[in-house]
Amino acid sequence: MLDGQVEIELSVSRQYVTDENGELVQETEPVDLSGIEVPMTQDLLALMAELRK
Repeated sequence: MLDGQVEIELSVSRQYVTDENGELVQETEPVDLSGIEVPMTQDLLALMAELRK
């Protein structure tokens, strides 16, 4: 999202747990992120409004 001279970028990634040999020990459960775009955008707009004060 771009607002003036400030650009804020969020990223989401999966986390994996591995042992000392790099072998997968535990895979985290996938998170359903459907429908998150609108609330996340609203939160970022509110954050940018606060930063402008």
